[in-house]
Amino acid sequence: MCDRDGSLDVSRDVLKKAEIVVASFHDFPHGGKEDFLRALRGALRNPRVDIWGHPQTFLRNVDLTAQELRDIIKECMKRRILIENSLAAPYQTPPTFLESCRSMGAAVVTNSDAHDIYSIRSA
Repeated sequence: MCDRDGSLDVSRDVLKKAEIVVASFHDFPHGGKEDFLRALRGALRNPRVDIWGHPQTFLRNVDLTAQELRDIIKECMKRRILIENSLAAPYQTPPTFLESCRSMGAAVVTNSDAHDIYSIRSA
């Protein structure tokens, strides 16, 4: 995503060809917590988004309350968006967050974040 509204930074042509769309923050230079939350909520409301990728990037940059975390998880559940459990070192999902997801019944998908066949590893 690239703006405060959570717009995807990919063309419509690419989206038309995509079977699965993962919305991830790699960086967010647009402000503080409220801007970050607005962008995430906007992305989660996009009907093309299937997976919230790299939640760790979001969680390490924003100090969320337990209720805010629950609300985000509920939003994912409501919209049938999977939550990524990334195995890649910089994006590893915190076990406590994963436990919250599982205890609430949210769907979690494990991802190696491999960018080539040599980087694939199992869970």
